[in-house]
Amino acid sequence: RPKGVMVQHQNLLRSTMSRMEYYKEPVQRYVLLSSFSFDSSVAGMFWALCQGGTLVLPEDGFENQLTGLNKVLSQQKVTELLCLPSLYDLILSTATDEEIQSLSRSIVGGEACADDTMAKHARRLPHSKFYNEYGPTEGTVWSSVDDLSPNPSLERVTVGRPIPGNQIYILDREARLAPVGTLGEIFIGG
Repeated sequence: RPKGVMVQHQNLLRSTMSRMEYYKEPVQRYVLLSSFSFDSSVAGMFWALCQGGTLVLPEDGFENQLTGLNKVLSQQKVTELLCLPSLYDLILSTATDEEIQSLSRSIVGGEACADDTMAKHARRLPHSKFYNEYGPTEGTVWSSVDDLSPNPSLERVTVGRPIPGNQIYILDREARLAPVGTLGEIFIGG
């Protein structure tokens, strides 16, 4: 069922400031791959614009043709993107080296990221940073992040650590801290 979530402007400000604190390098050319009405659009738009970056807006209907998206990445010299891991995997599978060479930072979120996507990124874009973000709309889009950049010791994709200003707890059914390595439910504070 569709849901609506009320967040205040101060939540957006906190989320944007946390994004600028975590990602040290300023945004250069960010492509908006989601609808303006989708929560993740807020993350990228304000992040790019508040740092003086360029917000690249593809033409309507670009999402219906993946080759068109790959051309946008190349022609607009996109340096940052935020999208679903499944879409990013498709980009990595279909784009030529030239079409994605400008990407310096790729961020995925919104669904589970496959370990294979992390490995594919490392093979195709070893010079580029790669992150997995987790967070519900109620947390103003992102609550944790994991740096998956090419690193031989990384074996699995995780939701990472809390973003600046957040706390994350794994609690059991009685709302007690769950021991490390056991199942539990994520509780987000901040």
